[in-house]
Amino acid sequence: MRDEFPLSDGTPSVGGSVLVDGQVHRATGPWTAAVHALLRHLQRVGFEGAPRVVGFDDAGREVLTWIDGEAPAHPWPVWMRADEILNDLGRLLRRFHEAVATFVAPVDAAWRTWLGSPGGPIIRHGDLWPPNVVFRAGRPVALIDWDFAQPGTVLDDVASAAKHWVPLCRDDRAIADGWAPPIDRRRRLQVLCDGYGLERARRASLIPTVLRNAEYGYLSHKTWGEAGVPGFAEMWREGSGASILGDRAWLEKKQADLKGFVDA
Repeated sequence: MRDEFPLSDGTPSVGGSVLVDGQVHRATGPWTAAVHALLRHLQRVGFEGAPRVVGFDDAGREVLTWIDGEAPAHPWPVWMRADEILNDLGRLLRRFHEAVATFVAPVDAAWRTWLGSPGGPIIRHGDLWPPNVVFRAGRPVALIDWDFAQPGTVLDDVASAAKHWVPLCRDDRAIADGWAPPIDRRRRLQVLCDGYGLERARRASLIPTVLRNAEYGYLSHKTWGEAGVPGFAEMWREGSGASILGDRAWLEKKQADLKGFVDA
């Protein structure tokens, strides 16, 4: 029997990823076929920032290529605070959106969507949590964990990146996650948007999008957590719902102070 090495970011696992002989084995779901179609498209158009599909193992798990590099583990490392990280993350996200623009989803595609999300014209990554970004030499080079790829907008992905990487959360939560105050969130929003090349109209809608998407995140965590879905059940018991609502309430109060990044 081959050795399996769990891949953990320090938080409850949703995908149950393990490393076996240099390849990633992950649990599957109704969304797996659609995600594989997406990853194969990204490979065809030359987008290097995503894993390649290998197939399935004898246990029915999907098998993907391993991308060399470092993904942040919780609590987040000091090097994540650099402006260059945010700028390059914006650039990587823009390259992905340009690559996915020509993707035509299978007619029977089933996606793992955040509950309540209205969808949109592209297939977005859907979950830009720091451990889902791989770094080499201090620069982001790839996006992993595509289980939440789903119809949405480019702004949904930028909002997800802003939420986790600026970060748009309470100071006590940020400190617990590894950030060091003071955090110039307005400047960091500008750096991320400049890296992406986000135009002014979309910048003005960015924070409202974070607030809106928090509703879908809460509903999903609550529904899946109470239903015992692996990963979400543990996060819900540990208080993910209260954290999401607390961060949303904090951002509602702070959005007037932050909106200056739109014209900066």
